[in-house]
Amino acid sequence: MVVYLDANAYIEAKYDFNNFHMSRLVKLIDEGDIQLLVSKVTTYEVYDHIKKDVTEEINAYKKVIREKMPIVKREGSLKLNEINIVEVVAGVQSKAERFFNSTRVIQIPLDPMNAEQLIEDWYSMKPPFETKKPNEFKDAIMINAIRNYQKSLNDIVIIISADKGVQKVFDGDANFVNFEHLDEFLKFYIEQIKARDAKAFVEDENVKDSLDEAIKAYANSIDVYFTEYAEWDIEDKEVNDIKYEVKYISQEETKIYVAVEANAEVTVEVMYRDEENSYYDKEDNMYYFERYILAKEKHEIDFEVGLILEMGISTVSEITLDKIELDESYYKLSVELDENTRIDNEIIRDSLEDC
Repeated sequence: MVVYLDANAYIEAKYDFNNFHMSRLVKLIDEGDIQLLVSKVTTYEVYDHIKKDVTEEINAYKKVIREKMPIVKREGSLKLNEINIVEVVAGVQSKAERFFNSTRVIQIPLDPMNAEQLIEDWYSMKPPFETKKPNEFKDAIMINAIRNYQKSLNDIVIIISADKGVQKVFDGDANFVNFEHLDEFLKFYIEQIKARDAKAFVEDENVKDSLDEAIKAYANSIDVYFTEYAEWDIEDKEVNDIKYEVKYISQEETKIYVAVEANAEVTVEVMYRDEENSYYDKEDNMYYFERYILAKEKHEIDFEVGLILEMGISTVSEITLDKIELDESYYKLSVELDENTRIDNEIIRDSLEDC
């Protein structure tokens, strides 16, 4: 999903990329669910507002000290010159700059700029130009850049802006969706994820292919062992004919939890000691004769696996599978093979025949 945040969204967040809503957005960006667009119009406006807002806050702080804390000020317990406006501004701007310059934030070009259309819109007072704000050329340049980028992208762009003029420009345009505040967009994002039935999502052909691969990978990772053989060593293992049934599906926000009961055929080449035809002396505590058999055994095993499917949105209407991982609570790392699971047995080599 492609999103453009206007400067007022950053101003509303007080330039704090760790607050509740911004941190959720950053997480979605880092995970690749959201492509965030930004332009120099927005970054420079944010830097300008940081300077104004920090200066205003520090001056308000100093005023409180002068007017409300005369005793503390007189005693020298608090020195006003300890707060350096330039240093604070630089620090906040630096954090914003790191965010804007991160690899997952896309800087869109301002060119080509349709100057003639901008002048006509200004003269006719078309949005974003308004009677109260007749000189909004920076917004017009930003909007032109967003429109140009959307055409090259051929995808819907989410606009998050509290500016009424900017909202009016994109209202009714099928290529854009307006949100006034970031929290409204995040709520919409979650609702879009939930809007699609979890069962239908799991049964989607592309998702099912990924589910098949994940279950196959899990089946191949299972360790198998024998208890009927006193000494054994598996020389080769192959898992085939995997069948499974989804027994349970639940959803929490963007995650779908799937519980699966599965069945598979495991073919192993196992070298084991034939205890019945070996001779062990209990007094000497040693084998005087050992018979080893290399066998190709086929076993049928049952196992359970839990999977977590993480959903994402590539467009307003399309939901995709971002990743699939094992649910640790379902881990079963080993399965016992014995006469109850064995369905076929073929002796490849007998040590007696080598004598």
